[in-house]
Parts: sequence; structure tokens; C-alpha cells
Amino acid sequence: MTESTLQLPGHPEVFVIGDMAYVEDGNGHPLPMLSTVALQQADSVAENIRRILASEVLRPFHYKDPGLLATVGRNAAVARIWGLSFSGFIAWLIWVFLHIYRLIGFRNRIVVLINWAWDYFFYDTQVRLITKE
Repeated sequence: MTESTLQLPGHPEVFVIGDMAYVEDGNGHPLPMLSTVALQQADSVAENIRRILASEVLRPFHYKDPGLLATVGRNAAVARIWGLSFSGFIAWLIWVFLHIYRLIGFRNRIVVLINWAWDYFFYDTQVRLITKE
């Protein structure tokens, strides 16, 4: 359990983020152990450390849900974005395009798009087995 500022109770000099931080949402449910939660917690803690150094009041952590995406196979995924839910091929396309969009640099996006397209159309599997002769 953490304070609303992600500080460890009884140890205000210690901040906790990620899977180690038990934080509840406004409905009393624990926040999921996802990278989006940890990234927002990291930003909040960084801002609060800056506030400590400037002798300012700390701000409580508030999670803003950007939605969820998960692939479950070829042409199959689930997505929840802006309160709308999708599944199947449409969710898979959303997953593909959002992941490519989030890459840094145009060249990286093109290379990943080409690699994924090649793997998709030619069923190129990435399984590598290490066995004894």
C-alpha cells in the first residue's frame, strides 16, 4: 500500500512505482500491473521529487486510462479505447497501427511495417530451437 503520492507509509523519502505499488482507483479497485500505469507513476514521482526540492506541496497520483490492447493470435486481438470495445481483426489492425505509430522515427516505422508485412504474408515463423546433435 502506498500513500496517494506513491510514498511508502512511514517513509516519506521512499517512493514506490510499478508492480510494487498497490494503488486503488476511484472505485476502490487496484490499478492493473501494466506498463501504462508504471509510466504514469514514474512521471508523477519525478514531478513530486522536483516539488520536494522546490519546497512545494506534493500532488497525489491519478491514473488516466489510455485503453487496453492485446493480441491473442493471427488476426485476433481485443481492444478498449475511449470506452469503445473491439475484438477480432479490427482490434488486431488497431493494435498493429498503434504499435507502429508509437515507434520513434520514420525509418523505424517503415522497417517494422515491412518486416511485419513480410511475416504476415509469407507466414515466416520466428521459432528457434536449440537442440543437441
